[in-house]
Amino acid sequence: QVNLFDWGRSDFNTVRQHNELSQEDQHDRAYFWQNYIGGVDRLAWEVVRTYWHRFCNAGAWAPTFEVLVYDFDSIMGDDFLGKQDLQLRPTGGPRTVELATASGALGCVSRAAQLTYSVEHCTIPAGARLKESWRIT
Repeated sequence: QVNLFDWGRSDFNTVRQHNELSQEDQHDRAYFWQNYIGGVDRLAWEVVRTYWHRFCNAGAWAPTFEVLVYDFDSIMGDDFLGKQDLQLRPTGGPRTVELATASGALGCVSRAAQLTYSVEHCTIPAGARLKESWRIT
């Protein structure tokens, strides 16, 4: 079960009622409210970013694209693992490349990092709103 918000801790409150709470309870409410707002902001950002990347290319595709690889940490900051410029053309199956560091050297801090990917060009049926798409996995 996933809870987006701890509704058991929520209540309708007035400024007067909030001011009557102890400092600890006021701090507690403010802390969890900021966590909630941060989560909503992050969710909204991810929705807009996903929409932009899927539907907002009105021109031609660039011949290359850059892949940046990060690990995702829910508690600490994300760590950069490496990057690579890839050609936007069908690969005919999976390909593996070494990732470069931010300075451009191959490999990451502790050992060489690799990325396995595939690129497939997808045609869209005539009459659709989209002309074509690329599937990158």
